[in-house]
Amino acid sequence: MLSKIEAPMCINVVHLRDYLLAPDEVVLFDWLLVKQAYVFHFKPFYYSQRRVESETRIARRRFETMVRQFKDQGWLWSEVRQKGPEQGPVRHYAVDYRRLRECARFPLCGVQFFA
Repeated sequence: MLSKIEAPMCINVVHLRDYLLAPDEVVLFDWLLVKQAYVFHFKPFYYSQRRVESETRIARRRFETMVRQFKDQGWLWSEVRQKGPEQGPVRHYAVDYRRLRECARFPLCGVQFFA
């Protein structure tokens, strides 16, 4: 079982150029990690698209592209489900922290976040 990490991850603006992700990808990457770890205590979670857009300032089309990219990399699970009979659909998320840790140790797994 993974233990809770000491402090939230956050974007290091000084070293932003060292990230191998576009700036908006870094924002979404960081947002997903922090949400699942510190708001939802490492449990899968759901969030409305409107709230994601307001918190990250990432438009829906770009967001969908990034989620697809992160899913293809193997560390993010996400799907849209109906929240309830009288409520609209919401997107569910789960970050695979073990996969991220493997990729940090073994960059040959196809995912590299930093230069």
